[in-house]
Amino acid sequence: EVDGRSIWVGNVDYGATLKGMNKHFEQCGLIKSTKILRDKYSGKPKGFAYIEFLDVVSIKLALKLNESLFCGRQIKVTAKRTNIHGLSTTDRKPRGRGIRSRG
Repeated sequence: EVDGRSIWVGNVDYGATLKGMNKHFEQCGLIKSTKILRDKYSGKPKGFAYIEFLDVVSIKLALKLNESLFCGRQIKVTAKRTNIHGLSTTDRKPRGRGIRSRG
């Protein structure tokens, strides 16, 4: 349910603040929470954020801000997707030791 009311914002300036992010998206509807993700070791911003709105309708309005300028950078806005354990979006082969034939 939370993912259905949330967006992912990419290409966020490292100097961006929660207050500034909320101000940029306040026109879309009431914001429940905003998270600018940071590296757990260095504490530096990763360059993306999640915003949860109180209403699903706000998502459609927020998606219209895709490629808008925020802190001098063109941001990417998409609907937040739900992570499904074990589902990969890449076609990488599994790593590690497998059974090898000795022909």
